[in-house]
Amino acid sequence: MHRVGLTVAAFVGATFGVRTGRREFAQHMFRARVGFQFLTLAMLLGGGVFYDQKRKQERLELEQENRVALDVPASQKNV
Repeated sequence: MHRVGLTVAAFVGATFGVRTGRREFAQHMFRARVGFQFLTLAMLLGGGVFYDQKRKQERLELEQENRVALDVPASQKNV
C-alpha cells in the first residue's frame, strides 16, 4: 500500500510543480511517479510468481503424502 501512496504523492508533487511554474521539480516528480508505478507492478508480478510456486510446492507435498498413505498395506493401517 505504501507504493501506491508514493505514486500519489509524486503525482500531487508534479501537479504542484506545474501550477507553481517549477518545471524541473515537476519533471522529477513525473519521473518518480513512473518509477513508483513500475515498482508497484514489479512487486505484484513477483508476489504472484512467489505464491504460485509456493502453491505448487504445497500441492506436490500433499500428493506425495497421499501416495505414501496409499502404499501402506491394509494390515498395517490402524483402523
